[in-house]
Amino acid sequence: MEIDLLKSVINGSSELSKQGQNEKALRLLDDSIAEAIRTNRSMWIRVLSRHAAAISDSMGDLRFLTIRWRCTAWPTRCFRRAKRT
Repeated sequence: MEIDLLKSVINGSSELSKQGQNEKALRLLDDSIAEAIRTNRSMWIRVLSRHAAAISDSMGDLRFLTIRWRCTAWPTRCFRRAKRT
């Protein structure tokens, strides 16, 4: 079942974060968000992005979150923003 895959990603990234491996947790989420974008799973994008936000917040690096996941979750907005700058 597909929901089991989503749960697995969330649980796996949570475990990595608990072990202090936040970068690995964020990489796992980044790959999963990219796949969700490719397969047009908007609910997954929202859930995984929020989970990534929580991990980034626990790292104390919301700047990293703002750049990386905003561009991953909404690539057209990131592209437009980059063109304006």
